[in-house]
Amino acid sequence: MALYFQEPKSDKDEEYSKKVNEYLNNPPTPGSNRGGEGSLPSDLANLGRGVWAFSKVQFNYNRIQGFQ
Repeated sequence: MALYFQEPKSDKDEEYSKKVNEYLNNPPTPGSNRGGEGSLPSDLANLGRGVWAFSKVQFNYNRIQGFQ
């Protein structure tokens, strides 16, 4: 089974891309306090909540339609 998740709104794609690249290129040092407002981990966590809700709706739709 393969799952593909994408945020339906694309208005923040560029912003998320920049934050992901910044986080990957300059990871926080252990013990540093980079987890403040607007940080990548909190943004990704918020995005993940939306993806989870969408995937649950998609799962239920597929189940109703008889897809596996």
